[in-house]
Amino acid sequence: MSSFLLKRVRSASLFVTMIILGFLFFGGDLFFVVVVEAGEIAGFGGIQRDSNRAEYADGVFSIRSVGGNNDEEGGRELQINTHGVKTRSDWKFWEKVQCREKLYVGKDGNEIEVGERLETLFARVESLTQDVTEANADLRGDNANLRASLSALDAKVDLLFQMPSPPPSPPPLPPPLPLPPPSPPPSPPPSPPPSPTPPNPPPSPPPSIPPPPSPPSPPPIFLTSLVAGATSQLKIYSSDAAESDYFGRSVSLYENTALIGAHRVDDKGTDSGSVYVFTRSSVDGTFTQHSILHASDPASNDYFGHSVSLYENTALIGAWLDDDNGRTNSGSVYVFTRSSAYGTFTQQSKLTANDPAADDWFGHSVSLYQDVAMIGAPGVNDNGIVESGVVYVFDRSDSSDGSFTQQEFNFTASDAAAGDWFGYSVSLFGDTALIGAHSDDDNGKTNSGSVYVIQFNPSDETFTQSKLTASDAAAGDWFGYSVCLFGDTALIGASGDDDNGKTNSGSVYVFTRSSADGTFTQQSKLYASDAVLEDRFGASVSLYGETALIGAHYDDDNGSSSSGTIYNSGSVYVFAAP
Repeated sequence: MSSFLLKRVRSASLFVTMIILGFLFFGGDLFFVVVVEAGEIAGFGGIQRDSNRAEYADGVFSIRSVGGNNDEEGGRELQINTHGVKTRSDWKFWEKVQCREKLYVGKDGNEIEVGERLETLFARVESLTQDVTEANADLRGDNANLRASLSALDAKVDLLFQMPSPPPSPPPLPPPLPLPPPSPPPSPPPSPPPSPTPPNPPPSPPPSIPPPPSPPSPPPIFLTSLVAGATSQLKIYSSDAAESDYFGRSVSLYENTALIGAHRVDDKGTDSGSVYVFTRSSVDGTFTQHSILHASDPASNDYFGHSVSLYENTALIGAWLDDDNGRTNSGSVYVFTRSSAYGTFTQQSKLTANDPAADDWFGHSVSLYQDVAMIGAPGVNDNGIVESGVVYVFDRSDSSDGSFTQQEFNFTASDAAAGDWFGYSVSLFGDTALIGAHSDDDNGKTNSGSVYVIQFNPSDETFTQSKLTASDAAAGDWFGYSVCLFGDTALIGASGDDDNGKTNSGSVYVFTRSSADGTFTQQSKLYASDAVLEDRFGASVSLYGETALIGAHYDDDNGSSSSGTIYNSGSVYVFAAP
């Protein structure tokens, strides 16, 4: 509230009456003051009369003696507390107030004449307003030219990044991991005369891994332009959502079929888990629930569906807390197949590690490419390093069934450390694998996370290992919580990221690989359009063609229960190139 102190200069007479006629507009209200006289205020329109104080809706009038013990020695001051002078009508009112002496504003010794001062200020405002009007006119002209230039540039960019038609599915990969032939027997001794028996031949070299054929390059994807809801569907929900189902903890997209895990669904026992099958129409790209998968031997707390991977008509589904091999939380992976692209999945087999141990978490992550499967067990204590983690390799000779065989080698981190949980996530495409270690502290920030790049080199049949970290790594971000590789584009989830100002709302990093040297470079970062704290956007990621699915398994959006929001029911966001 502004405060105006109106001082009435006293003349020789004891009482001077000041007549004020005018309309006052303060805050949109109208008040009509009739008479102001020494010692009292009178008026209408809500003014409440008192001996030395009058109040109304927007402020207070008060009057008091100043400068002496009586009216002759001192005088009277009128105090007006209101919203302040806002319009020229207000200024003109004060300018035209009639009294025997001039009307001033201010304190003793620093008064200014109201009308003169306010009129000067108003003239300055009018001058500034004219300047602003002329500047706006100039800006409008410049903006028109700028818009024309941007339109021409947009047309060139659209032409540059015009998408070709998707390529056909890659051809079947020949068996990638053949076992070596048996070692030859020792040579027999030569014929007489007797001579020393020749030494045995050297042992056979370890099995080599022939390179898989390079997959066809996918269409160029300008992922920085991916936007949520580019199709008619912003999010995917389960049809039977319940609290703490964690729908979206895992996701895998292949062509027009998506598998979405909800590992804490209670359909077959508490936290037994399930996997939802969605298919999409080629007309509008909308995903529709097709069926729900369960283990043939469900049990409480198995977490079936914590990981999923789909390639053509074969699906791998992890249950990392399964105890089937007699060891608590050792884990397992179920193999499902279907006869056609829109057929029904049926369970074919179940995979476990050859060296299971309690709390290995085998099946915490899975990835299938052609006939090679990679299965993460982040709880393994490799070489005595607690929870350093391992990724196992399986293959099959016939893509029509679910018979996978574990290979004699596996992958571990070159710089393994306790509690890194290497293998927490995994994705295989062609001869490259991404393996997440979301609790890695390598950049000096606890649980900031990292992703290992495993690259097969056909020239010498060896593997190389490198490492990716976030450009803006922070403690507790869990970079590498999820990974997906498609062609030369990688999505990496950081479900603990707080960058959009909401704790653990999550984010997804987009990396692309150079065709020149195979180096991955961070390009952009994706967030949920309706980010909420603790949603954990990026808990799962899957990319196929021009569509990305990103899970937020702590999302509460899916409708309301009788008690309110369905907490942690979960959802999956649909991102697509516009």
